[in-house]
Amino acid sequence: ELDDNIMKAGIEAGRLLVSGRTDRKEASMAIKKSMDKMLADRAALLTENSYPIDYTEVKYRCSLCGDTGTTENGERCSCFEQRMEEAKVWRSSEKKQVQ
Repeated sequence: ELDDNIMKAGIEAGRLLVSGRTDRKEASMAIKKSMDKMLADRAALLTENSYPIDYTEVKYRCSLCGDTGTTENGERCSCFEQRMEEAKVWRSSEKKQVQ
């Protein structure tokens, strides 16, 4: 529920930025204050229950490509090449076991 409210506040902040409201700055500050409170509450809930603050964040194996296999410039990541080599070794060992 808290995460949903944080997401809704973010959406509202985005809408506010593109709106023509004259009180955008004040409304934006109110949303930021609300989001900061919700994020603090979320952090408190996690730590009170012995979870790290980043518990719900996705943790990628590869910091270069975020486990997509492709870097920001569109090239294959070194982790992809490494996994391909591991797959070749695995397939080779599977074939040997079948024989």
